[in-house]
Amino acid sequence: MDVVFKYRIPLLLAIVKFLLPFFLQHNAYELQRDEYLYLQQGHHLAWGYMEVPPLLSVFAWISQLFGQSFFMVKLWPSLFGACTLFVACLMTMEMGGKQFALFITGLSIIAGAYLRVNFLFQANFLEVFFWTLSAYYLILFIKTHAPHYLYWIAVSLALGFMSKHSVVFFMLGIFVAILATPFRKLLLFRQFYVAACIALLLVLPNLLWQYDHHFPVVHHMKELRETQLYILVRLLFCSTNC
Repeated sequence: MDVVFKYRIPLLLAIVKFLLPFFLQHNAYELQRDEYLYLQQGHHLAWGYMEVPPLLSVFAWISQLFGQSFFMVKLWPSLFGACTLFVACLMTMEMGGKQFALFITGLSIIAGAYLRVNFLFQANFLEVFFWTLSAYYLILFIKTHAPHYLYWIAVSLALGFMSKHSVVFFMLGIFVAILATPFRKLLLFRQFYVAACIALLLVLPNLLWQYDHHFPVVHHMKELRETQLYILVRLLFCSTNC
């Protein structure tokens, strides 16, 4: 009971986060078109696809086992959204945040862009969760210097990579931050390289699949740039989204 009381605010906010999307969209509306694509991947499990890495297809496969109902499709983004909120609140607690700070943390994930991210069956909800989880373990490592947190960071980032390749930008950000701070001494620790090897082993099946298929992710990004992204003006995009 003490544990439940300690985490009562994150738990309540996570429950709201999980349930809210189901009240905002009636199942009479069809799935978004990309969701149909990712659900079909569950019929053809592989170590990679042109658009995304393989992890999302595993959840598509599980949904199919249970009938692929509207609820079973939307369950995963809503569930991982709730978990993302809970982990974010844990980060706030580790950095000294009290009840009001926890409420603001939860509110920022309940509302805004995350409301859409955590209701569409797309790779984004997995990517956001795993990079949030890796950030949480990074905070724990900074506070405790316990090397086992490096391994959890590696696993989280690897699962993020197996969800969506764009998590690489988050990984690069962490690496640059390490180089720019006194934590650059991590590069002298054996555990850092063991963790890096663990991450590499976890993502290796997808890397080999990409190599064997001539890196279709590169072709996909090139196709997006030539058919859709070319119409975006960087300055206008920044001014309307910042």
